[in-house]
Amino acid sequence: MKQFILFFSLFVFTSSISVAQELNLDVTINYGQQLQLADPSILSQMETQITEFFNNNRWTEDEFEEEEKIQGNIIINITKELAVNRFEANIRIQTIRPVYKSNYTTQLFGYSDNVTFNFEQFQRIENSATSFVDNFSSILTFYAYVILGYDYDSFSEYGGTDYFKIADQIVNSIPTGVAASDPAWTSLGTDQNRYWLVQNIMSPSSKDFRKAMYTYHREGLDLMHQDYDQAQTIMMNGVALVDRVFKNFPRAHILKMFCDTKGQELVEIFKVAERNKKNRVHDILVAIDPARANIYSPLGSKR
Repeated sequence: MKQFILFFSLFVFTSSISVAQELNLDVTINYGQQLQLADPSILSQMETQITEFFNNNRWTEDEFEEEEKIQGNIIINITKELAVNRFEANIRIQTIRPVYKSNYTTQLFGYSDNVTFNFEQFQRIENSATSFVDNFSSILTFYAYVILGYDYDSFSEYGGTDYFKIADQIVNSIPTGVAASDPAWTSLGTDQNRYWLVQNIMSPSSKDFRKAMYTYHREGLDLMHQDYDQAQTIMMNGVALVDRVFKNFPRAHILKMFCDTKGQELVEIFKVAERNKKNRVHDILVAIDPARANIYSPLGSKR
């Protein structure tokens, strides 16, 4: 069981009964216009099915207490009706992680994906970890395991490997015809898609990124209550590992994702740090994410 159960002291566990489900995700489906073809009730059904799919399935062999469940939200914005039961949508996924001995939560995973899928009335979404069922089920199963991989990596070094491997298996299980109509499963087109997301994570060139996730969260944030300055130093070492990946693999999409989820947090943590720490973190973030250099500017002045 991940270490969180051993040390999270904000909760008092009064029962030895464990619950199996690992995820507790809020799902929201939005549609900005009145549906022209589909029955409007289908969106309500879809929202319920997706919620139950993530939160009622068992994804690991570990036992999770209620307080250990991975929290987050999934927002699906339907952008177009293509047919009675076929839609285009943008899926936004965000998960958070508690920080030991604090009321603070840190964003762990954030991602946006444009998808095209079918959803029939009363359709069930199926776990597609071992076999292909339909494209929508595969997309959602893929993200369930990526979410798990990120969470486990933050609690133990490379702890998410098994879950990232399953996500990779899902990518490889997509039939050729499905991949042709949904190139996000392939290496073609954009380098910021499902295929490259898991390839980035599994690549030997990105091994230091996964180590950084553990260093940053478990050895850094979780120890801030003991020694803030020391925790800053450790987190800076984690950022330096990300920088090493940037130098070897500059186009890796996980680098942008790191800045998306951690950039503002790093500014808040390091704006009170020693000047050399500020400058080091500033220079790394600006190199990886120059488009948002203004966000990191509080760390880079008065050298």
